[in-house]
Amino acid sequence: VDVGRRPSPFSTAPHMSVRLALRSFTRHCHFSAEHSKWLTLPPVNTTTVNTSSNQLSSSTSTTALKWVTRCCPQLPKTLIHKLFRLKQVRMLPPQEQDHKFKKVTPKDTLNAGDRIFLPHSVKQQTPAPPKRLDSPLTPTLTAKQIDFISALVIYKDPEILVLNKPPGMPVQGGINIKWSLDAVAASCLKYECPESPRLVHRLDRDCSGILVMGRTKTSTTVLHSIFRDKTSRASDDNGTEKRILQRKYWALVLGCPRRSGGLVTAPLGGG
Repeated sequence: VDVGRRPSPFSTAPHMSVRLALRSFTRHCHFSAEHSKWLTLPPVNTTTVNTSSNQLSSSTSTTALKWVTRCCPQLPKTLIHKLFRLKQVRMLPPQEQDHKFKKVTPKDTLNAGDRIFLPHSVKQQTPAPPKRLDSPLTPTLTAKQIDFISALVIYKDPEILVLNKPPGMPVQGGINIKWSLDAVAASCLKYECPESPRLVHRLDRDCSGILVMGRTKTSTTVLHSIFRDKTSRASDDNGTEKRILQRKYWALVLGCPRRSGGLVTAPLGGG
């Protein structure tokens, strides 16, 4: 054997193949580890980008904001805009071989096959579906509380429910509100109706008075239109026109006013 002979280039081919394979494997592992940090959206589909009214569009591009909104309807729009503002939205073209993510802005144009990546943390920030007020998850009321709520009913028929709202009780639930009139009505004022009573107007938390609720979808729609019409016209009740709905507010004052009527322009106290 001629040990001094220079090795043939063909003898190094297997070694080169191994090095290339290791390099490709290392790059793939790095991409896989990086990829696991992101939530992958479906590739851009040009036949569904601008679909509306059940008609397919022939558009070949769309913006990154539109595609994220389309693929993630459960994400709040404020969160989507925040992700773009913090530059946490990435894009990978289909022909990209180095698997390098590119930062995109809301107005950047996407082409067919482009993939958008969002941080995996958006799954934790996705709002849970709203709980049904009449579901078993609704806090149970005590017998005393049920009697109190039932005593607020001053009129009931198959279509409407009229309550005497007490002061200090909010009409609708919200942040830091544990009990609200719409929630407790859905819990214990359904009676024989399969649907929960629905709000058709509001009263302030500290205000007491008559509160009307619809018991069916039809009656709720009609009552909504009546209250909306009254609010839009916003006229007094001294006119000659006979109105379907008239609302009057009464207030208790300390002392006796000098005049029987007038306009109060002084601000109300915060206490």
